[in-house]
Amino acid sequence: MSLVRTRPDDELRPLSLELGAVPNAEGSCLITTGNTRVLCAASVAE
Repeated sequence: MSLVRTRPDDELRPLSLELGAVPNAEGSCLITTGNTRVLCAASVAE
């Protein structure tokens, strides 16, 4: 299987950042670039 590149080496994929992606977390975001998605969530404990 060969990879067909449609994007130049120096061009980044589109990037989006959504804040508040997890309503029950103190802080959260969803980062999307291409087909990759990263969900980050943080809570505070005393």
